[in-house]
Amino acid sequence: SAETDQYMSTLNAFGFKQLITEPTRITARTATLIDHILINNSDQVINSGTKHMHYASVLGPRTYFLHRGSQTTLNIYMMPLRDKALKRFNTSKRPERWNYYKSLRNLVTLSIRNEKRLTLTINSRKMTLNHFGKILGKYNIISSNKPSGIPDYLKDVNSINNYFVSSVDVNSNVTVPREYENLRPDVEEFKFAPVVKNDIIGVLNKIKSNSVGIDITNNMIRYCCPVLIPFLTHLINFCLENGVVPDD
Repeated sequence: SAETDQYMSTLNAFGFKQLITEPTRITARTATLIDHILINNSDQVINSGTKHMHYASVLGPRTYFLHRGSQTTLNIYMMPLRDKALKRFNTSKRPERWNYYKSLRNLVTLSIRNEKRLTLTINSRKMTLNHFGKILGKYNIISSNKPSGIPDYLKDVNSINNYFVSSVDVNSNVTVPREYENLRPDVEEFKFAPVVKNDIIGVLNKIKSNSVGIDITNNMIRYCCPVLIPFLTHLINFCLENGVVPDD
């Protein structure tokens, strides 16, 4: 080859001679000369060559490792056995085969559920919240579809209130003694008392928020206090005396 010719030309340029001319590495398919002896005076070499020594092939024993898959994998292999038991029952309709299938079904269901729980417990200790959320979605524990708003059946608050109110019968003649047992004589009885103008002024002065909602601002209420105080006082007292609240 061109590489061999270049190599020999280099040796000749420096006055070296390669003594080994037979292959030194022999396999079942190849024979290669890779061990060289280079000299510049062949008179000092009495003998040279190669001697092949045949060694028996040494085969190392292969070690087989049993891949211990998760218990969930083993439980998956139990599912065909369960399905086969169901087919046998559908063919014969014998009670003992139904009982056998039912026991296998319960065993497989319980085993898979336990392994899912164990898998989630182990993964939750060594993964991020984002990855853990994907695992929960994989097992259909949580849904990735975010609700777009309040469901239609929850938008009508009056229907919800009527449902709970009408779910039980109200009997005003029935008293609950346990409620009266919780009353203590040393506790002051709670009562609604009429308010005066100073009460309204004190409440308005305690308002610290200046945020604007659907009504007027806190500053505007204070500016209008000389005019609003009598009306607010009358409105609150009227609601307390008659047990009503304004509609708007």
